[in-house]
Amino acid sequence: MANTRHGKLSNIVFAIFFIIIMSVIAKNIYIKHKQIRELSKESSLIDKQISYMSVKIKQMNRDIKIAKSDPHVIQNKAKDNLMMIDKNESIMIFKDK
Repeated sequence: MANTRHGKLSNIVFAIFFIIIMSVIAKNIYIKHKQIRELSKESSLIDKQISYMSVKIKQMNRDIKIAKSDPHVIQNKAKDNLMMIDKNESIMIFKDK
């Protein structure tokens, strides 16, 4: 009878130990899966940013090529962006009412 109790107790302890171990493993799998999903989202966002930056770089390279081939482009950009003028030009500033 003592062997039977000891056998049942061993089975119960083993079952509890097994359940605890499986719970820990399941939790770790869930955490890793969640991390993979988050990294996948970040990767997708970074891929979009890379695509956007690639387009911007192409546009900038095109603008540089145009600016190098036409000296008036730099002058016009300076006039537009920095409010610069030539020697023969003047600026008129009007106040809003």
